[in-house]
Amino acid sequence: MVTTRREPAVLIMAAVTHGRADLTWQIVELDPPGPGEVLVRLAASGICGTDRRVIDGTRHFALPGVIGHEGSGVVEEVGPGVSDLHPGEHVVLGWARCGSCPACLARATSYCEQTRQATEAGVRVFGPLNGHGAYRFPDGKHLGGHFFGQSSLASHTVVAASSLVPIDRRLPLAKLAPLGCGFSTAFHAVDDVIEPQPGANVVVLGVGAVGSAAIVAAKMAGAHVVAADRKPGKLQLAAQLGADPLAIEDPAELPNLLRNQLGRRPDAVVECTGNPQLAEAAAAAVGSRGVCALIGGSRAGTNISLDHNRLVWGKRVQGVLGAGDINRTIGRLANLCQDGSFPLDRLVQVYPSDRLSEALADQATGLVIKPVVLAPAISGAPNQL
Repeated sequence: MVTTRREPAVLIMAAVTHGRADLTWQIVELDPPGPGEVLVRLAASGICGTDRRVIDGTRHFALPGVIGHEGSGVVEEVGPGVSDLHPGEHVVLGWARCGSCPACLARATSYCEQTRQATEAGVRVFGPLNGHGAYRFPDGKHLGGHFFGQSSLASHTVVAASSLVPIDRRLPLAKLAPLGCGFSTAFHAVDDVIEPQPGANVVVLGVGAVGSAAIVAAKMAGAHVVAADRKPGKLQLAAQLGADPLAIEDPAELPNLLRNQLGRRPDAVVECTGNPQLAEAAAAAVGSRGVCALIGGSRAGTNISLDHNRLVWGKRVQGVLGAGDINRTIGRLANLCQDGSFPLDRLVQVYPSDRLSEALADQATGLVIKPVVLAPAISGAPNQL
């Protein structure tokens, strides 16, 4: 019989939130890896807008809980039945998945039928320990974990072996943490959803972490890229990445602005902000038989309106979630980082663990594109990986 508490647990440092705009490092207990699982000593975790919504209480999660879903680290221990990963391997953490639903069988693993449950439940949702959590406070009180199957804002975490993507040891491990979500989502949107032909006109709305990566992916495909934002600094970055910058204040102006700049409607639009007015404008702006990819997250219950008569001209509006196939997409990005094709140093800002609050604030204000927080040591000192 499986029990909810498996000894011996170890003490780790983890970022805990109660969903009241709070996030603090605390000492918590973590169980050892179970069947099919791996204990990872984390190097770092990216900060994503999805994490912020849990912290602010606008996204559901089992609270109090340990968040983070853009992790990288080193395999420290493998559980029973794990034979393809070994202690010492460097890995990027992908999202948890069941492996048996139609999406998983089609290698579209980020669309697993149980992704929402794996994101929100705070416990394992797959395998023989399904329904049981590996995290708790030292006094035994409940603590949510397994956020996206990761809970990567910690010194250590326990994840399914199937969620890990091995990477070359020569790569800068801490800076690769965002490959698990933001950057890989952008590449999945461009490579697998839009599939632009050389010379196609691709518009990227919002030059944050996802939008910046989408610019890079579209340029690699040979597309002509226009990047729209309202912040001058973001537009300057877009130009540095090879896009034509477009300043925009009113979303309703987007279709006319793009026609004036391009001379025609774009072939594809990638909406990265989660702004419902921009999503509507993106669908209206894209040309006949064009693709509008919606990446940006918004609050639950957010609705958008689409003009049916415009859609019948062969337009496709498609939501995009995660990396698609984590092994293929994260693996490709790691290779691009290794040969210098992906501008990792330009997009990532690394913070020591004792500057967690500063990283959150900088992410919220857009001062940095992608903040990455180094994992703490159990003593509370910044990790030196």
